[in-house]
Amino acid sequence: GESADGVERGASRPGGDADTEVHLAGPIEDDTKICAVDEETIARARALALEPGDEYGGAQVEACLGGGPMSVVYRARRKRDGHRVVLKILNPSDSENPVGRGRFQREALILSRLRHPNIVSLFDLRLEADPPYLILEYVEGEALDHVLEEGALGWERAATIARGIGLALVEAHGKGVIHRDIKPANVM
Repeated sequence: GESADGVERGASRPGGDADTEVHLAGPIEDDTKICAVDEETIARARALALEPGDEYGGAQVEACLGGGPMSVVYRARRKRDGHRVVLKILNPSDSENPVGRGRFQREALILSRLRHPNIVSLFDLRLEADPPYLILEYVEGEALDHVLEEGALGWERAATIARGIGLALVEAHGKGVIHRDIKPANVM
């Protein structure tokens, strides 16, 4: 089947337990209002030049959540309804690259096929924008890797998290999608 290899693809959240969710990545901010993930991510965010209060794709940026080799991800509010969302913008250098643009489009098409309470929803895709962007569901919570820094989980909470991840993967695999980036940083 198709593979999903980005941080955001197939991110999921277990249903029914308010203390346990799975999502893209936890908020990572620094004093410069640019992502504090690493120098490369900071450079990509500066290239986009989006800071809190800026508007892009019908959403107002609140904070930078992180980024990867292909994109930068922001927490934002949709202007039309005030809902908090994730704004994922293809890096400007990749928007001119057919391979980068194709990967971004495949990610959106994969997400659009997945409908499950434990998988982040795709709300909008604009490939014609410069640079292209996605609007995704925003999920409140703390990334599991941060939670684990505080110590081990109790068996009941660990089982709830594992069940939620498993349910999301069953849905994805049933649609021919293989998530290749399951890790605590992607679990809320």
